[in-house]
Amino acid sequence: MTAIHIGRCLVVVLCLPLSLLADGAPVAFNSEYGHERFALSPDGKQLALIGSGVFRIGDPHTGKITLENDRNTPLIVDLCWFANGKQIVTAGEGIHIWDASKLILKTVIATPDSVRRAVISPDQKLIAAGQGNGDILLIDVAQEETIATLTGHKSQPNCLAWSNDGTRLFSAGGYNEVEIRSWDAVRKLPLGSISVARHEVTYFTFGPDEKSLYVLSDGELISEWNLKLGRKVREFPGAAYAKVIAVSPEGKTIVGNHENDVQLWGAQGKPLRKLQGHDNWVDAIQFSNDGSLLITGGGTSVLVWKMGAATNDSKAYQQSGEERASLSTDNFPVQHVSLSRNGRWLAAAVDSDPVAHVYVWNAETLELHAKIPAGAPVLHDAHFRRDSKLLYQHSNGEMVVWEAGRKKEMRRLDIHDTDGEFGISRGPDHKLAIGSVRGEILIADGVTGETIRRFPAHTAAISGVDITQDGTLVASGSHDETARIWEAATGKLVDTLPRLPGTHMTYHAVAFSPDDTLLAAGNDNAVIVWDVVGHKLRHMLAGHRGYCRCLGFSPDGKWLVTGGDDNLVKIWDVDSGNQLKALKGHTDMIMGVAVSADGKTIASGGFDKSVKLWDVAGLMTEPAEVPPPKRDSN
Repeated sequence: MTAIHIGRCLVVVLCLPLSLLADGAPVAFNSEYGHERFALSPDGKQLALIGSGVFRIGDPHTGKITLENDRNTPLIVDLCWFANGKQIVTAGEGIHIWDASKLILKTVIATPDSVRRAVISPDQKLIAAGQGNGDILLIDVAQEETIATLTGHKSQPNCLAWSNDGTRLFSAGGYNEVEIRSWDAVRKLPLGSISVARHEVTYFTFGPDEKSLYVLSDGELISEWNLKLGRKVREFPGAAYAKVIAVSPEGKTIVGNHENDVQLWGAQGKPLRKLQGHDNWVDAIQFSNDGSLLITGGGTSVLVWKMGAATNDSKAYQQSGEERASLSTDNFPVQHVSLSRNGRWLAAAVDSDPVAHVYVWNAETLELHAKIPAGAPVLHDAHFRRDSKLLYQHSNGEMVVWEAGRKKEMRRLDIHDTDGEFGISRGPDHKLAIGSVRGEILIADGVTGETIRRFPAHTAAISGVDITQDGTLVASGSHDETARIWEAATGKLVDTLPRLPGTHMTYHAVAFSPDDTLLAAGNDNAVIVWDVVGHKLRHMLAGHRGYCRCLGFSPDGKWLVTGGDDNLVKIWDVDSGNQLKALKGHTDMIMGVAVSADGKTIASGGFDKSVKLWDVAGLMTEPAEVPPPKRDSN
């Protein structure tokens, strides 16, 4: 995969399948065609793709292929759009010009050697074509012929770019060339060069005012150069095995890669954040012309990230996602974690042998506060209620209410249906929804334990359940490969989430957003975000390898936390569907995640027999809309 600067566009070569975000959600261009090249149109509405002799145009916002040409397509190694969006130039065995509206080849321009790079001048009159032998051809578009040959490079150019006024052309050579050369495009003569690398210039691009030159050299050093002074201004730390760089249209954000991650820096060289989600080295990066989208390509995917104010805020994202602590569970696996609303307690349901326990830590000092026996080897859940009292299942068929401050059992709820998962409403009545291994849902009063309603919901065990804040709706996920929403009072089915292609539908976790307008449901390889009010799919988040086992929203509902079989805790922007962070540290599948009431800490636990706390204060662009906790004895 390669990328070249074409005026104000970037041509990117990648491998399919592609995963793009449309309306904030990933859109996949799944293809049997193998290796692909692509170029985004100047208006950002069309994506041209080439692979294995098939030339296609798709809608990057929907993933729909709108045009396809598989009839004798010539070899293509590069492609770019004319500024009017009506024609496409491709490079390979010569230069070819296509009618973009019909994807029909209109013009063939022969060249002495194969063309590896091609860029169109700003006035659209010339094409600069870098050949495999190192020569650069200037081709007149109207005359359809070469009018000049620029010589000097020893091998095929790595990168070509025009000045904004079209009077100069810049080029970086290939193997062992340390200079960037400039050419007079009017007189067809060399102007000079600037030495910017120790061994080789991998890639370069200009700032929007052309006063700054950003250089990637030797695959590891990204630097900014002042063109007037001809000297290096600063370096950007954190690049490794980098292939490409890009600068936002307003010049405030510089983007490169660190292996599989995409690294963002501020204009002064300060690291802002990393974007994670690629399964291999990132080697293609492009901003849309209006700066609203950032496109990154690497491995088997291309991802489109929405660029908002928060994305460029160094304070918002600096140093977020750091592991703050790892707490031992005495070498026993964790099934669930919960953080109290008052911020004082952290609890974990631990399958210790011969009797499962609830571990409770002081969330401020991280000292183990209590180990509560639950009476059986397996313990599914332990939740803090709205009043910060702990509720957990006991093997004798009861729910136990436990007060952490006094280390005291307060009462037992005689519910006698605690063989499955359960959820607690965030409302003041602590209403309970319990999912049974028999596929039934039980609604109970969380204060008295009185059964309100019981109804059949699934044909197999329920593995995830949640209830809205006002207690009116219940969501359930099951091994029968369905996720459903019910009226709590009547047991009436309200919604069934659709089956989506490419996913195995055993749902292990469901969670309502704080305002109850969205439902997140985790299955194999994907998390579905469902619009509860509009009865439609909002996002399909593709990110975990294997099942998503647990999930939860931040208190303000702006981001979603998921944990899965791939040992990762992932954080997603709910509005856009973009992945914000992947937290690495667990060594086995993650079974439980929880977010603190102030939104600054994530707790996670799993089969690696540990509970971890993560500092994610930087992910909050503004304080969580949660009232300050009352300090009480609980």
